[in-house]
Amino acid sequence: MVASADAPQPVEGNSCPVIAVTSGKGGVGKTTLTVNLATAMAQAGLRVAVVDGDPGLANADLLCGLTPTTRLDAALGRPGVRRTMAELAVMTTAGFHLVPGAAGVAAMANLNAPQRDHLIRGLQALSREHDVILVDTGAGLSDGVVSFVTAADAALVVFAPEPAAMTDAYAMMKCVTRRAGQDAPRLLMLVNQARTRADAESASMRMAATCGRFLNVTPSLVGVCLWDAAASVAAQRRTPVLLDAPKSLLAKELRLVASSLMAHMGLHCAGTARQQAPGIVRGLWRSLLGK
Repeated sequence: MVASADAPQPVEGNSCPVIAVTSGKGGVGKTTLTVNLATAMAQAGLRVAVVDGDPGLANADLLCGLTPTTRLDAALGRPGVRRTMAELAVMTTAGFHLVPGAAGVAAMANLNAPQRDHLIRGLQALSREHDVILVDTGAGLSDGVVSFVTAADAALVVFAPEPAAMTDAYAMMKCVTRRAGQDAPRLLMLVNQARTRADAESASMRMAATCGRFLNVTPSLVGVCLWDAAASVAAQRRTPVLLDAPKSLLAKELRLVASSLMAHMGLHCAGTARQQAPGIVRGLWRSLLGK
């Protein structure tokens, strides 16, 4: 793992931070990372929830070996029939709760502003029983995806060290910073599917330099995961890598990334009392308060 050049600075705000895992481009392993980072955090003793926010093409449940009968689209049903995210959450064998996304529901890819706001507000109730929430966003730069990212406390931007993935990851960070301004979530980077550590380190340095020059913000690197066949094998078995191949190189790197992410977000292992952090309410919680 390549560590960030800067020491982690914990995010101030709600005691249950919301982290949007995003990429801009599909095919970079974002969902696999989300599921495994949630697994690692749960193994560290945190109460973790994952919301599969991919509009209409959700598959986090497949990686967890689940076949849910009720999905995220039920949260947009008629009043009186509508389900809350807390009600939709199911416990996985990896020890975290999952709110399954809508699969093959075209309407979920074209939510209007009130519907997006309703889903974002649904995270508030979910946060009461958890220490951290990870939102696995969809690929691309649609309003729905960007809305989830800008509402979060931090955006973990995942990219592979290849031109198309880096271009799309930069485009995501550009959209988020320009839409949210000073209220933008904290930007974090994770280089995935790298062939060598040298490739990963070079890519992260170029991304940080580009963001610093054109966006006036330098995202922090939380870690690197090299390409490992263990990821595809675990996916075929519908099991997180950390459970399927806990001694693999990828599993070790994922645990290091999870620890780094926890440090950046000011999260502590089991046994640490949850306290309402002082200071300005960030991201999601500012939007919920209409500020």
